[in-house]
Amino acid sequence: MAQRRFFVDSDRDREIPKDTLFNIVAGPGKWDFLTAFGNAYGVGQTVEFQYFANDSRMKIHLKVRINALEHESGSGDSWNFKGIAEMPNGRQEKIRGYYTTYPNRVGNFKIVT
Repeated sequence: MAQRRFFVDSDRDREIPKDTLFNIVAGPGKWDFLTAFGNAYGVGQTVEFQYFANDSRMKIHLKVRINALEHESGSGDSWNFKGIAEMPNGRQEKIRGYYTTYPNRVGNFKIVT
C-alpha cells in the first residue's frame, strides 16, 4: 500500500497509509456547512471539523474549504464532500469524506492524492 508523509497529530511527520480513515467527532451545523460550500471560492469560507489524533485523546481542529458536496441519502442531513484541508503543519491536502449534520454532527474523511 502506498504511503504519504504528512503531518497529522504531532510535531513530526508520520508515515500514514493513504486510505487511513479519520473520524470526525464534531463539526458545523447544516446551514454553516452549506454556506461554506456556497462561499468556498468567493471568500474562501471554511468550516472546522474536529477529530482525535492517532492513538491519543487530543482533539485536532481542521479547517476545510468544501468544494464538492452531494446528498448521501434522502434525509437532507447526510453528505459526501470533497475539500481542501489545512493540516496542522500548515500544508494543504485534498480530502474526501462523509458528514452528517443531524443529529450528532459526526463523520469521517481521508486524504486523497
